[in-house]
Amino acid sequence: MRRFYSLILILAFLYSCSVGGTKEVCDDVLEVSLTGTPLQEKTMMVTGTFVALWNDTLVLRSSDPDALLNLYTIKGDSLLRKCGFLNRGNGPKEMNMFSFWTDNSARKLTLLNMDGSLGYGLEMNFSNPDSCLRQDNWRRLDLRKITNFRSGSGFVCLPDDRILMVGGVYNTPVILSEINVEGQVAVPINFWPEDGFTERFQPKQAIYMGNASLFRNMKTNQLLYTCGKGKYAFIFKIENGKFVQEKILFDRFPSYVMSKDGMNYTLDANCEPGFKVVVTDSLIYMRPEEYKIEKGTTPKEYKGYPYYYNDKIYVFNWEGIMVKKYILDTPFHDFIVDKNNQIMYVSTESQENGETIIKRYNL
Repeated sequence: MRRFYSLILILAFLYSCSVGGTKEVCDDVLEVSLTGTPLQEKTMMVTGTFVALWNDTLVLRSSDPDALLNLYTIKGDSLLRKCGFLNRGNGPKEMNMFSFWTDNSARKLTLLNMDGSLGYGLEMNFSNPDSCLRQDNWRRLDLRKITNFRSGSGFVCLPDDRILMVGGVYNTPVILSEINVEGQVAVPINFWPEDGFTERFQPKQAIYMGNASLFRNMKTNQLLYTCGKGKYAFIFKIENGKFVQEKILFDRFPSYVMSKDGMNYTLDANCEPGFKVVVTDSLIYMRPEEYKIEKGTTPKEYKGYPYYYNDKIYVFNWEGIMVKKYILDTPFHDFIVDKNNQIMYVSTESQENGETIIKRYNL
């Protein structure tokens, strides 16, 4: 009988930690404090937005006026810039703004231009970091025949040259679409958030596509959607072209109303910001945004750092159960985790001069 009651308590604990919408986090989840090591940058000041991590190779966005990306090598506690690549511009293998998806198992980076519609993309193979810099090794993806399509920033690549994208035909009840790259066809996915908003499609499309992200588990083909506003995230699958929801991690929809023009939305004052998310094939890492923007005011600093920083990361498995919470020694903005869940890098800033600092944490 005692074992029976113990089992009931364990199941209750797991359930409470798996429903992110009813509690901010599980009070009893394992909390782990982490202390990081700053990497010494030897060549030039870094920017702190991560794109890809493979062993000792790190790719970051660049603030350089010419190159959009920087390639770094990590040696011990040093970060060595190798070169910049991907020129800014409108040429066949140039970009200005982009969203990206990383295939860690194949060491492949896919970029799509980000201007609100479908245009073109580039696919780069990093199996040999030197060869990835040669433009003749880049595959160009042309999606310009798909018209009247409103695209968000999130996407993942699927087998058979398909892309699942946050996007849909303009002013329709669609926020997810499957793109056939070769055929240049967009097929809508049968999902529309049930948030109680019943007015025009356009404002609702905008809020659930703007700054939303998609992630893919390469082993199980599970997918994760996170909204850019509100605390709204769920695990799902696409089976035979149909949406199948598996687990809701956070169920707090964005709070908004339709703007007077009938085409856009206006956030309520109490609308929560979303998450910064990184995934591996075994874990989901979610750093919450906790600031509040009130009309006419600037959000308060977070422990002496910019308001959009945080020092917490919630960690879930792909069954939707929260397994731990990390508390870092330094608030940070962006982060990335290696595919084996052993090392994490974060970008923070010096409180003395405001320059970017990259720190490494052993998990």
